[in-house]
Amino acid sequence: MEFTTNYFQPYWIIGFFIALISFIYTYLSIVYSYWKRRGIPSPKTTWLLGSYGTRWKEPQGYIELEWYKKYGRIFGIYEGLNPILMVSEPELIKNILIRDFNKIPNQRRWQFGDRIIDNMVITMEDEEWRRLKTTLTPIFSIAKVKKLIPKINKCVKALENNLYEVANKGKPVDYTQYFNVFIMDSISRCAFNMVIDSHDYVKNPFVNAVANIFSSVPWRNLMLAIFPKLSELLKLSVADTKSTSFLYKTVLEILEKRKMHENEKYDDFLQWMLESSGSENIDEKSNYDTSKNKYVTRDEIISQCILFFIVGFVTTAANVNFIVYSLALNPECQEKLAKELQEKLQNKEELQYEDVQNLSYLDAVISETLRYYSPVPKVIRMGHEDYHLEGTDIVVPKNIMIGIPIYAIHQDEEWFPNPKKFDPERFLPENKKFIRPYTYFPFGLGPRSCLGMKFSQLEMKLCLANVYRHFRLSLCEESKLVMDFNSGFEVHSPKEAILKIERRN
Repeated sequence: MEFTTNYFQPYWIIGFFIALISFIYTYLSIVYSYWKRRGIPSPKTTWLLGSYGTRWKEPQGYIELEWYKKYGRIFGIYEGLNPILMVSEPELIKNILIRDFNKIPNQRRWQFGDRIIDNMVITMEDEEWRRLKTTLTPIFSIAKVKKLIPKINKCVKALENNLYEVANKGKPVDYTQYFNVFIMDSISRCAFNMVIDSHDYVKNPFVNAVANIFSSVPWRNLMLAIFPKLSELLKLSVADTKSTSFLYKTVLEILEKRKMHENEKYDDFLQWMLESSGSENIDEKSNYDTSKNKYVTRDEIISQCILFFIVGFVTTAANVNFIVYSLALNPECQEKLAKELQEKLQNKEELQYEDVQNLSYLDAVISETLRYYSPVPKVIRMGHEDYHLEGTDIVVPKNIMIGIPIYAIHQDEEWFPNPKKFDPERFLPENKKFIRPYTYFPFGLGPRSCLGMKFSQLEMKLCLANVYRHFRLSLCEESKLVMDFNSGFEVHSPKEAILKIERRN
């Protein structure tokens, strides 16, 4: 009893906490001196929160551009406790994303026990990723994408009808809601032939599940950044599990219905995956050797459909809304686009692939908007071996992330003079040759670049070519002169924006 009483004297408790605090201080001092010890400049950190500190609600690209201007094209940062080397030199970008891809083939590690997230091609690593990409690549070919044009045109017609209603009322509106519905409907039809009612989309449970899948759990992202090993041990998914479960069940039901009616064929991504994967009876990876087999499991098929919907909606909707607002802020560009559309398309009703491929100014408008706003602010690569940055004395240890800040590079005055000016002329055919290689890559570069790029571009072109032939979208008293971003990291997306919509004569 005497020993126990003495053991718990106050000075023992005080001593324990002093020792604990000293240990934490020493540990964090070592963690956050990682780049300093290697002679690499780095912004100030907030302990546990890393370089971004309490700025998690600011657009990620803005913060990284600030560092880019201050520290140059190579600097180190911390996401939580994780060091990331930020690299922006064009030749090094080429090496990292293309030439030396086999040395650093993976993206950041996001696999934490969620059967939807873990089976997405963007979270897979090494041979598992290669196996799945081999199956998916033909699905996104031009020949396949062309087959989706009738579905997209139906959604374009619905968008036009909604915009006619707004124009007839003559009142300014938040235009993003109409373009968001167009993207949702277009992707759901092209992914698994599901039609979303444009007048009642807010009540659609599938749409709500997609909208909530990441937005409702920001603390999990913080846990992942600060305690990645603990998150992996606890199988703490970065996604809202209720949303992922609902999405899984919904797509599974569609899949089961198709198996029951095998004679009915559809032109959509789900059908093409079923046809190319040879996975009718494969439910789990344990049933076969994935390293020697091209088959794709049922869970992987479901995950790709959900990934296609989520990524396709978030990025493409952001791009389209940024384009529309940019053209409202720059009416001379909008009128130039309308003139091109009138001259080359005239009164043609249903546009086809060849119609929109010859619209050089529309292509330039899309390209400049992707440069100006860069919806995906940076890409990450990781490798299983130490990687030497050519021309420097820097060696990045294996499993240390390399970040490439796309937004900051797209805002570099050396590569894009007067970068804050919206200038589609930069991307006209006669001017493209002046853009330095490996300084413009909104969809990424190399084997890990966006698989759905061709589909996304076609979707945007069909939408915008039809809209600007028939409508003029312009600023009004409620409009802002700068497009506000939604808070949060990873993807730049626009907040609601008010414009006036008029019919063209």
